[in-house]
Amino acid sequence: MLTNLLNYKTLLLIKTIKMKTFRIEEKFTGYAEVTIEAETEEEALSLYNRGHYPDSDYVMDDMFYDFEFQQISEVYEK
Repeated sequence: MLTNLLNYKTLLLIKTIKMKTFRIEEKFTGYAEVTIEAETEEEALSLYNRGHYPDSDYVMDDMFYDFEFQQISEVYEK
């Protein structure tokens, strides 16, 4: 019973402490391949550059490296 009371008081204390939320942006190196149907290489590059291909034809490798911190900013609630 005493343990439950202490846990409840701890929970109330934690709820009164408002934690801030931060967004951290980073960039990294990774690889992907896109399968595009086109009549020429130029047409395929044009479709690729405009993003005219299904998401399902975009396959990402699961290996990422060279992570580099970009910025941090606080997220404010509206």
